[in-house]
Amino acid sequence: MKDRIRIVWVDDEYENIDQSGFIEDCNEANIELKKFRSKNAALSEIRKFHVLYDLFLLDGRIVENEDDSSEMAEAKYSRQLREEINNILPTHKPILVRTGKIFEEEFDWYYEIFGNENIFKKSEESQNIIEAIFKNVKNSPRVVFRNKNFLLIEILEKYFDNETIKIFIDLAITTDIENHEYRYNTLRKLFEIYIRKLNELKYLPDELGKEIVNIKGSSLFLSGKFANSKIPGMGFVLPQESAFSSTSKTLITYLSNLFNEKSHTQSNYYSHVKEIPTTSLFESCYSGLIELYVYTFNYYIDKVSIETWKLKELSHSNRNF
Repeated sequence: MKDRIRIVWVDDEYENIDQSGFIEDCNEANIELKKFRSKNAALSEIRKFHVLYDLFLLDGRIVENEDDSSEMAEAKYSRQLREEINNILPTHKPILVRTGKIFEEEFDWYYEIFGNENIFKKSEESQNIIEAIFKNVKNSPRVVFRNKNFLLIEILEKYFDNETIKIFIDLAITTDIENHEYRYNTLRKLFEIYIRKLNELKYLPDELGKEIVNIKGSSLFLSGKFANSKIPGMGFVLPQESAFSSTSKTLITYLSNLFNEKSHTQSNYYSHVKEIPTTSLFESCYSGLIELYVYTFNYYIDKVSIETWKLKELSHSNRNF
């Protein structure tokens, strides 16, 4: 599946009719433009979700706030936005300029800061800047991640929010391999998000995944085993035809055993990585979560009905040894 390139485009006149040709050309080239009129509106999005975008496209002169008139557009706001982007981003992302006119007094610093090859006139053919966009984003971490995990991204965009996509990509590109607390807590958070979504979609009882997330109980439940309820001696059980596949039972059991503890220092995961300081366990758990998300939301929920569980009394036959 070919990925859509995602760009933050800042131009106070993006709604003008003479911009429609450029917008149509980008759409045909599979380029998604997130449009803003002003420096501050764009910054708000970039601070929260910069990892979701591959490139930033600025007009030569923009306004400071969304409700400012176009007569208030100045080159200094484009320059400030560029500086802010470079301060926010942990790694470089390309910034291109598409401008109607560069005024003589601004000429030198424009080309010094942005580079001649990164500045395009609005009067140019759209193909010129589109080619530059593809050239600049081919090694974007988000593009590389999505091309490798396109099924996951489809699922996340369908069922989850931008924050969840951001967490997955952040984990994929993080270089802080010694921060075991961050990695454990983030992996566990993705597990909790996964369980809450199953509850929201009514494939999991409220007692296991609504107000309090019960990782161990949810794992047992989805594996077709007895999961304790708040009623003493009673628990939830799925019919076997609604339980996970054999391989997915193994996978969710493996992950729940590692991430059942809220405190990373008390977890099986943490005790292992402190003793054996490799990245292999993290990579295994991260890949396992991706596989779990894909199996569950691309296959499982289409195969089984909602709310098929029963509340049963604990007996010798359904006891989990």
